[in-house]
Amino acid sequence: MLTYHPSPDFVGAMTRWGRALAERGYGPVKSAHALGILAWHGKAMDGTFWRRKNVAEGRMATQVDLLIRGNAATQEAARDALGDEAWDAGVICEADGSIVVTGMVLAISRDLIWTDRADRAFQGADGLFIPDSTSMALRRCLPPARVGRHLDLGCGAGAVTVAAARNADEVVAVDLNLRAVDGCYRSAALNGLDNVGVWIGDALGSHSLGTFDQITFVLPLLVPWVGLADTQVHTVANRDDLLSRLVQRLPDMLCPGGRAILYCQDWVGGEPLPVALARSFGSRPFRGLFWWDYEGETPKGTLRAGVMIVEADRAGDWRSVEREAPDEGCDDWWPWIERHLNPE
Repeated sequence: MLTYHPSPDFVGAMTRWGRALAERGYGPVKSAHALGILAWHGKAMDGTFWRRKNVAEGRMATQVDLLIRGNAATQEAARDALGDEAWDAGVICEADGSIVVTGMVLAISRDLIWTDRADRAFQGADGLFIPDSTSMALRRCLPPARVGRHLDLGCGAGAVTVAAARNADEVVAVDLNLRAVDGCYRSAALNGLDNVGVWIGDALGSHSLGTFDQITFVLPLLVPWVGLADTQVHTVANRDDLLSRLVQRLPDMLCPGGRAILYCQDWVGGEPLPVALARSFGSRPFRGLFWWDYEGETPKGTLRAGVMIVEADRAGDWRSVEREAPDEGCDDWWPWIERHLNPE
């Protein structure tokens, strides 16, 4: 496991730019509506939203073109839309009087998330993938209670990391992708958060970082859903042992009373999740919920994908529940989850 500490100048410049964008009105509602999306929720995050027509006008039109669609703007329009702070942050490319931004900045809820432009995100294994509906699901499932140490595995651009950092003393983010280090730090800095540390390494090596009060992870899914088989989708993986091996290590990674929130599928190495968890936890109590929302047919049979919540040292049982989706614009799903974890 390796870590990287950005310079104070880098962090400060990104933080100032984040404030400048907020002062210029760049936010989730206007940017989504400019592309004809109701909100940055659900399947809107899985589609090619950056290719949609920009229907905004004025400064917002320029912001959407530069920060989402990856288009160019004149220097005058870019300075008005982004502020001089964008140049100080080193995120600008200039050519023949035109300006482009080297990444994409998504305004999601109260957060600004830096990620690769679409033309890089899907170019090979080193691309920093754009947050999708699975990341959004984990963001909305974070409980309101403050925690000490939070571990975000497969942090990518930091969509979950940043949300967790707003309610944690320390967040440790881990990713195999070297570009995730830069992207996650940029996302944290854009939001003025200084309690995030990013490590380069495999999820299974994270046990060396100590124990955690809360763990999040969007696991690579093994089922290409209908309609996506011919599309480059980062949630399709070739290995089927990651979930089973992580489940084996969860008890050693969780502090007393710790919680894991994972987006995954409902089988582990051919056996059900509750069976694998019971073997891993042994005599240590736990309770769990699999709140699933997608089904896929595979040679192994019907597999479901959704959010799994495991709470260590808590009395209770295992429940598998089809998700009754809260309102699409709702950012807090914890009340629904708590209701299933603590049935009357």
